[in-house]
Amino acid sequence: ALRISPDLGDARLALAYYHYYGAREYELARKELALAKQATPNDAEIWDAAAAIDRRQGRWEEAVANFEKARQLDPRNCAVIWNLAETYCCLRRYAEAQRGFADGLTVNPQAYLFSLAQAAINLKMDGDTAALRDALDKIPRDFDPGGAVTTVALRLSLMNRDYAEAARLLEASAYKEFNDQGVGGTAAALDGYTFPKAWYEGLVARGQGNSARAQKYFETARHTVETDKRQCAEDAKTNAMLGLIDAVLGRKENALKHGRKAVELLPISKDAYDGPLLATNLAVIYAQVGERDLGLQQLAELVALPNGPTPG
Repeated sequence: ALRISPDLGDARLALAYYHYYGAREYELARKELALAKQATPNDAEIWDAAAAIDRRQGRWEEAVANFEKARQLDPRNCAVIWNLAETYCCLRRYAEAQRGFADGLTVNPQAYLFSLAQAAINLKMDGDTAALRDALDKIPRDFDPGGAVTTVALRLSLMNRDYAEAARLLEASAYKEFNDQGVGGTAAALDGYTFPKAWYEGLVARGQGNSARAQKYFETARHTVETDKRQCAEDAKTNAMLGLIDAVLGRKENALKHGRKAVELLPISKDAYDGPLLATNLAVIYAQVGERDLGLQQLAELVALPNGPTPG
């Protein structure tokens, strides 16, 4: 496209997204966005993409400003509204996040993930699950893109130790994998990652006291994730998932190896958005294998960071 039309803004934007998603080459993406801005400065997607890069690089105030600019240019763009509200949430600016998610629902009342994200703010602030439960109850049963709604409902049931409800949710779902949209703000969350069903089945069986059954499910989940790892050994989230599974299987050294590798592959210095999620999961692994002091130390360092764990 650029050979045909070197100044085509859409092509520059597409190439920027290639660098952003394909290899986390954020500076290359910025160069393409600068060229795209020269061609089409009023394209909201360009400002949205710039803000997304800012967020990855820990430039949080710049991210807010650029998301706000994108919102100004395209006020009914739900993707922009989501990104802005989510960023406010990462920064613990909860009142602004609430308004943002509410705006998204005003634009599209069927954008049910907005209602879940809005309700999850109560969980992040003070651990209150009631609002999230109420929001889940109002979502139509046939709305579950990639199993994302079931994922939130499952984690909520596990937090409340309602294993019968969690088992019912798993039985009712036809999905074999569940997409994590990062809505619920819970531990063992890996935004954008797809969790095998067997992982949740294992957690439910463990909660119900059936160790043998839990072991079987966790082994199945590990086989699934190990297959992924053979294809993408340097993927941080795949390594984090292996660490979580090895931890519940009692394989301490393997769990620590994979958890630490995940953080090494994608440290906060390299990705200020995903980095804290991976580091939080390392704290989960520490706790699971009995290294609670290390887990607490890890959390103490993360709790003050944007998109880190919250007291709630």
